[in-house]
Amino acid sequence: LAVTQQSLDPGAAREVQRRIMPLASRVGDLFWEFQSVNVMSMALTQQGEYDEALELIARYEDEAVPEFFRQVWILRREWIAAMRGDPDAPARTMEAMSWYDDLQDPQLRTLLDIGKAVLQGLLGRFETAYVMADAIYESTDTFKPDCLWLLAQAAAWMRDRDRLTATLERHAESMPAGRYGTVSALTQDPAAS
Repeated sequence: LAVTQQSLDPGAAREVQRRIMPLASRVGDLFWEFQSVNVMSMALTQQGEYDEALELIARYEDEAVPEFFRQVWILRREWIAAMRGDPDAPARTMEAMSWYDDLQDPQLRTLLDIGKAVLQGLLGRFETAYVMADAIYESTDTFKPDCLWLLAQAAAWMRDRDRLTATLERHAESMPAGRYGTVSALTQDPAAS
């Protein structure tokens, strides 16, 4: 449930994980406990709660964490550094992503591709971010909301009102009720004026 809510409502995903984590810990299911840390830290990051996300990850650093999750958390730290404006963090994040180059899971590959598109935006390469996100949108059903968000942001930062409007209208039907208005309001950035 938390994973399905991640793209549409990070706050809901966060609350589901708050209930799952203690249960996973009590029954000794380390995989789901680590997965809960993963989903929770992503939800916190999406909501801008960077310190809480980093504190959550730090609590598990000394555990016998599988390498997959350890690499996810390394990536999360670099991602937060990038979002906080560290000029070197996007390059470090790209390097951290290379650990996953051989992944075969299509959903994980799509998530990584979305992350790479976001990084292009953080580097100021908005046209590249837009083109990448548009291609991903066409190839996924699960992550269309993430792609729409990125497309709208990239168009806004390019000050391209026509592309921003066209993007929101083109993808409005794929969004749950109410989401279109939220994305429209949040992308009325000064960069688009």
